Formats: sequence, C-alpha cells, structure tokens
Amino acid sequence: MMKPDQALKLALEYEARIYQIYREAMEKTDDQSAKQIFEVLCEEEKQHLAYLENCLHEWQKTGEISIKDLATVIPSSEIIQKSLHDMQRKLNSESSRPTSELDLLKKALEAEIQASNFYRNMVQQLDGKAQQLFRRFLEIEDGHTAIVQAEIDSLNKWGFWFDIAEFRLENQ
Repeated sequence: MMKPDQALKLALEYEARIYQIYREAMEKTDDQSAKQIFEVLCEEEKQHLAYLENCLHEWQKTGEISIKDLATVIPSSEIIQKSLHDMQRKLNSESSRPTSELDLLKKALEAEIQASNFYRNMVQQLDGKAQQLFRRFLEIEDGHTAIVQAEIDSLNKWGFWFDIAEFRLENQ
C-alpha cells in the first residue's frame, strides 16, 4: 500500500507534466481562443503544484495532511461556450484545419486521462485525509478532461460538446 508522501510525490510528477504540456501548448498556438484555454488550464495546474508541495511539506514536517479548499480556475460554462463559438467561427472562415491545436489538445487529453486514472487509484488505495485530498484532485482532473475533450470535439466538428449533441438527425 502506498504511503501519503509517496502518493504526493507521484502527484507532483503528474501535475508537473500536465503543467508543462499546457505551457508548451500555450506558447505554440496562434489561435487566441485556444491560447486562452491553455492558459487557464496551465494556471490551474500551477496552483495544483503549489498545493501539493504544501501538502508534502506538511506531511514531512508533521505526519499530517490538512485539507484546505482546492478551488478551480476553470471559467464558467458561458465563457467556455463563447471561446468555443469564437474558435468555431474562425475555423469556418479558414480553409485549413488547425492540426497544431488539435495535436496539442490530444496530448493534453492523454495527460489528463492519465492523471485522472492516477488520482482514482490513489482514492482506492489511501484512506483518511489523503483519500479526501486525492478525491478532490480527481474531480478537478475529470473536469479538465471534459473541457479538453469538448475542445477536440468542437475542432473536429463532431456535433458534440460535453457529450451533448449539438444537433439531432431525427425530425422534431
């Protein structure tokens, strides 16, 4: 069974990897809507790193973990929808598909899925406050996964946004 300090160190590795992916994506993309999304997610991962570092330091010093509120910087659904709408409008006016943004999002999605799986595993393995800590991270990372998948779906024009059909084929 994994100890809380080991879990925290692994979590720091996951968060650092995801942070780097978003940071690189933010720097590589020219699309302002995509850049804004990558920037928000990058900032969120940066806050996760600081939070986990504080938890690890506390654990090493006292053998305890204090659960503090772990907020999310993910914008409201209205802001996300506007960003997706702006991106879709730009895509419709361009002849080429934004493969670089799509590739960056796919890389981010893979990292978010791995992080969610890690946190899910920690929730199953740990107990007490460590389990509570990682349960909150799981909720947030699952949210990141949903946002990145929604961006991919929008860019691919698959007709779905957050698993909701944007149109129906049957008559209404």
